[in-house]
Amino acid sequence: MKLALTKRLYEKGFDRKAVINFYRFIDWLIGLPKPLELEYLNDVHKLEESTKMAYISSVERFGMEKGIKQGIEKDKLEVAQHMLEEGLKVTLIKKTTGLSLQKIKKLQQELKNKKN
Repeated sequence: MKLALTKRLYEKGFDRKAVINFYRFIDWLIGLPKPLELEYLNDVHKLEESTKMAYISSVERFGMEKGIKQGIEKDKLEVAQHMLEEGLKVTLIKKTTGLSLQKIKKLQQELKNKKN
């Protein structure tokens, strides 16, 4: 019943904020035992994923994935930079960040050039 109510909110075209507010109200009205609550949350997650995908084009999805990859790469480089500044070994940095030796050595050279 709880899942049916949640589905109905999406079918009626409510935005995510409204659905979350209704969900809180539904959750307050209809408490479930822990195993059923976990099952319900899993079903709601699947429902949200299926409704989201209809509104995101493949071009948008590609752009988001590319942005995420770029963000991860930037984070790895920042971590590697901090590790180099702390004087840690290049092999440890490679193992920790997954960056190539070439990228780490390039970063190391850039840091040396900044100091000079």
